[in-house]
Amino acid sequence: MFNKTDDSTLYEVPDNAFGFTFKCWLPKIGYGVNSVTGEIQETDIIKRSEIPEECYWERYVLPKDWNVKRKAEKERQKFDKYYVDPYLENIRATQWKRRLCGVWFYNFNPKTKEAELKYITGTHYLYVTFWRFQGKYMDFRINDMDFWYVMKYCEEDPDCLGLNEITKRKLGKTAKLGCWMYDRTSKPPYNQHAGLQSKADDDADAERHGKAAHRPGADLLADRAALGEHHALALVAGQLCHQPTNGRATLVLLTES
Repeated sequence: MFNKTDDSTLYEVPDNAFGFTFKCWLPKIGYGVNSVTGEIQETDIIKRSEIPEECYWERYVLPKDWNVKRKAEKERQKFDKYYVDPYLENIRATQWKRRLCGVWFYNFNPKTKEAELKYITGTHYLYVTFWRFQGKYMDFRINDMDFWYVMKYCEEDPDCLGLNEITKRKLGKTAKLGCWMYDRTSKPPYNQHAGLQSKADDDADAERHGKAAHRPGADLLADRAALGEHHALALVAGQLCHQPTNGRATLVLLTES
């Protein structure tokens, strides 16, 4: 997003406050930037239908036989430690690729009456596919797409010291930042720690321990697929900050050790 690459396309997001425009460079169609390695990598293009009006984001759902096959895989791993079911491993590899690199998908534009290709970052894919907040899965929204572009831009900008998002209440700040915090601390590098400040300690504690948000299952988004070695999926969060916030914002702090 921050760095221009070969065949990248400029997408501008105004900050609507200070007149600054985030110049986000989208990768070449069919590609994404791996959030762990930083390398440009081929990823998926999703097209729900050949009929333009039927092209929209549709959340991926695990196949019905996932639990049965995963249970059988676990039983065999008790005596064959490195065994993996090829069917399940293919799903894991695909979902890890999408989480790390993002995906492209066709989305119908009612103004042009055409299906247009949209790119969503890897964290945004995690958010609209596996993240559940207060019992509900997340919808795809254009303003959320812009938000995740800006977050990626700031992550890649070596001079960025942070980002302030000022919005009305109930626009998803806690859900989005909880997902971002989870994504950053549950994949390499593992020396990242996060702390959350909310309007009250109880609210922050609920989010930190997963009471408000549903964490993706470790069976799917942990381990070896796309990373090449065994990794545990874990949220490493710091102690709660005891500072008043007047009920207006949620703050996530990220540090390295």
